[in-house]
Amino acid sequence: MPHRQDRRELNGAGGTPKAYPDAFERPSRFKNITRYVIFALVVVCLVGAGLYIMLDTEAPSKEPNTEQPVAESYMAAVDMGLSVKWASCNVGATSPADSGTFYAWGDVTPSESYGWRDAASYDKSYATTLGADMDAATVALGDGWRMPTREEFEELIAKCTWRQTTRDGMYGYEVVAPNGNSIFLPAAGYRYDTTLYHNGLEGLYWSASSSVDGDNRRASALHFNTHERFIEDFYRYYGASIRAVRE
Repeated sequence: MPHRQDRRELNGAGGTPKAYPDAFERPSRFKNITRYVIFALVVVCLVGAGLYIMLDTEAPSKEPNTEQPVAESYMAAVDMGLSVKWASCNVGATSPADSGTFYAWGDVTPSESYGWRDAASYDKSYATTLGADMDAATVALGDGWRMPTREEFEELIAKCTWRQTTRDGMYGYEVVAPNGNSIFLPAAGYRYDTTLYHNGLEGLYWSASSSVDGDNRRASALHFNTHERFIEDFYRYYGASIRAVRE
């Protein structure tokens, strides 16, 4: 009898076998865990995206400013009580102590190398004073600005007080006019070939005037150092500073 009872338990109350599902068809607890993990990852991604949008809205990124600064936005005309007004800084500079751009005489764009083969005006005959198309100050700053003449540099030396000083780490001269206004001329040095010479020690500033003796290889420039300042003729292919003037 126990044998029959065991058989009924195996076959069920009706005598039919119990229908146990196949092991491979049983719901896997790993499938449920995978679903929960995927759901959690989706929630994390959605929350992260929401935070990014909120932060991006509160502090929007700014497009880089690709516009070039207008030259006269930093270039002021200083009334020195002289025949012309003098620019507050060198051509190509953004502050009075900045050296600015170096030019060969008669060139309106800077060069990578300053030698006699590189200067367009070297050993060529021009009028006594450069025209507007060869005046780097006019081309760089616009109408009204120009390079000073030899006589205007001589006036600056004769009628102003020159004081050696340092501004923003750059040695130079504070040129004080009789009316109390002043400009700072940095000792930017000069360029020959591909080398910058005497930066912080002396200054060389082109005038618009050709050489006094008519030498087509030279032009007049203001030159100063720690103990003197004067007007002298230099080879036109030197890369020198330019301080503009206007009426």
